[in-house]
Amino acid sequence: MRVFSIYAAAMLALSGAPAYATLNNVTPPDVKAGKAVAEIRSGVDFGDDQNARAFRLREQFDYDFNEWFNLRLFATQAQREAGVFEYGATGVESKLQLLEEDETGYGGAIKLAYALADGDDKPDSAAVLWFGRTSPGAYILTHNVVFSHEVGEDKQDGLGLALSWQGLYKLPEGESKLGFEMFNNFGRLNHSGSWEDQRHTIGPVMYGKFSDSWGFQTGLQFGISRQTPDSAFKFFLNRSF
Repeated sequence: MRVFSIYAAAMLALSGAPAYATLNNVTPPDVKAGKAVAEIRSGVDFGDDQNARAFRLREQFDYDFNEWFNLRLFATQAQREAGVFEYGATGVESKLQLLEEDETGYGGAIKLAYALADGDDKPDSAAVLWFGRTSPGAYILTHNVVFSHEVGEDKQDGLGLALSWQGLYKLPEGESKLGFEMFNNFGRLNHSGSWEDQRHTIGPVMYGKFSDSWGFQTGLQFGISRQTPDSAFKFFLNRSF
């Protein structure tokens, strides 16, 4: 069974905006009946005193029930520099594929996500995401749009907005792909501030496979706004069943 890297990054899908560069991911709209994928994501943020180094983990399991409906369960953890390793959230996501790229030339899907935060002083988060993709020739162009809202007594009011973009080139041999991706977190629309007050990153990404069932994604991101970590490295390992 082929492996498709279909993820919604923990901070992207659940905060409505990629609050940290480590686990950011651009998600394609594919849903394939009977496909099951388990994945572990890891990453490290590197920054100055304001954005200290942080190590993050996310575990998730996806299952495509048919040609249009996908369900995902996940959990997240994080450890800041000189800090303890903390549990972050447990959540569920459901993706509905609405447009078939093979039929229309543009693939599209909508996702609903909810994250239950660990601890009484942390708000939950709900999000609605749109995934779009087109593949001219050997290129794959994907974009995501995320709207989110915090839920609970300690929530921050306002609708969050995040955008992500990815351009990949399929290498002639094998199933490897190389490209670049960009993440734009505008924060809450009622208090978004200037570009420097938001979180924006850009960098290279690579997808590959170790075997028919094992695949990976790795990449670097570089901050292009003051509120973003200087750089971040990610490595995702997935297995299809």
